[in-house]
Amino acid sequence: MVGNSVTFTEARKGNELWGDLMAMLQDGHHVYNGFPVMCERHPEKKILIEGPEDFMEKVPDGGCLEPW
Repeated sequence: MVGNSVTFTEARKGNELWGDLMAMLQDGHHVYNGFPVMCERHPEKKILIEGPEDFMEKVPDGGCLEPW
């Protein structure tokens, strides 16, 4: 799920449901301030993409910065 958690938890309808879901996700460490990606050849290398510019900077060619 991708979105702004505040938008969901402060909604007029369903805010209780979204609040409970967000609490469960946070407790399980599944809430990020970006989009987590990993290299196919180096799966232990996980990178958090926080904006469009990060793709070319942090994961060029869809991989990582490690030599192949």
